[in-house]
Amino acid sequence: MFLSSLYVKYCDERYNITKNCRTIKFGTLEEYSKLETSDPRADSTEGVLSRTLDNEEFKISPNDPRFPNFFSGDVYVQSMKGVQGVIKTNINCHVFCMTQLEPSQSNVITQHKEHFKVNSHWEIDDAKIGIFLNYLIMLYRNSLTIDDFLHESQEIIKNNFLGVNLEIRTHSINYVDTKSISIRDNNSDLFDRAVFHKSDKFRNEQEYRIAFIVKNGNNNQLLHIKNNQKIVNIIPGYI
Repeated sequence: MFLSSLYVKYCDERYNITKNCRTIKFGTLEEYSKLETSDPRADSTEGVLSRTLDNEEFKISPNDPRFPNFFSGDVYVQSMKGVQGVIKTNINCHVFCMTQLEPSQSNVITQHKEHFKVNSHWEIDDAKIGIFLNYLIMLYRNSLTIDDFLHESQEIIKNNFLGVNLEIRTHSINYVDTKSISIRDNNSDLFDRAVFHKSDKFRNEQEYRIAFIVKNGNNNQLLHIKNNQKIVNIIPGYI
């Protein structure tokens, strides 16, 4: 964790909100996992957590205690050999990503723009990042509609008298050798492992991520969004 930080968003000139751009984008983890490999943002493990089985009977039911409620979506076997194998668990949510630099690292911005294949960027310092985060939350909350969700989650929302809860998580990405963990590991941080852990090969990106998680107001289970980015209008000159 830096004592002070500079937050940088890399983009093409036409998407620079400090200039003429009047919209901002919230991407999805699924979107980034399916990008062409030639795209520097491509990461097939975005939102995916692999859990290894080792000499354990393989049975999964909808209420399996090894899988928290927020993983009520995609659970499938990637590979299996006897009673050993890998279970992949997928989660999808909207995210907004920036690069977190120490002020002394401002000289790497040009290198990062070359890496991301863009020609522009904008910056926010520590003094303004909290205000900007609150603005993003307002934009996201006001833009959220039932059409953003998969059919199953839409039905839950329609019959949910307590509505939905919006949870915001922000964290610097933790770069790791592998996102795979044992089935016996504690479940408490599975969400963070899936959303805020990335392969060590992305370490130079120094990513800071804001995740927007929508949950069922009745039982706090994750509601599943479609793989659709959100393009939201912003107030000119806000940044």
